[in-house]
Amino acid sequence: MQIKASSGRNSQKIGRRCGPTAALLFVAGALLCIGCKEPAVEVLIDLSRIAGESRDSIEAVHGKPMVCAEAIPGPECKYLDGNLRIIYLDDAAIMIFFKPQDSIPLDDRSIERIGFQGEPFIRNPGGYEYRALKGKNSVTILADDDSHVYRYEVRNYNVEL
Repeated sequence: MQIKASSGRNSQKIGRRCGPTAALLFVAGALLCIGCKEPAVEVLIDLSRIAGESRDSIEAVHGKPMVCAEAIPGPECKYLDGNLRIIYLDDAAIMIFFKPQDSIPLDDRSIERIGFQGEPFIRNPGGYEYRALKGKNSVTILADDDSHVYRYEVRNYNVEL
């Protein structure tokens, strides 16, 4: 490939010929760059779609609770073999606790496993705190001694206590 620049009456060659090897390297570099994006993480449960939802809509997805008991400020129900606990206020899920069964390392992408995205407001070895996610939700990720996720806690502040 040659590039020419015209200036009045004279034409002048700029650059040099690119061989097939240079073109191949360019294409390979472009494809490598496209592949640079980190792969999506597996969403274990989309808690962002549960926060603030009614009990009926949650039960339509996760089935009837194993058990419900009175708690402050409202009923607390357990789903998914007790790994998902939800506290309702005026029929809205205001507090959600989820304990994953798999060993998940505590890192900046742990939040994506429950359907949220964001940067931690607080980050320490014991866990991360996120604020103002998808409305008025705060998320706390607690870690065990091995820096793996022990429990996710979501608080929905769209409902006034």
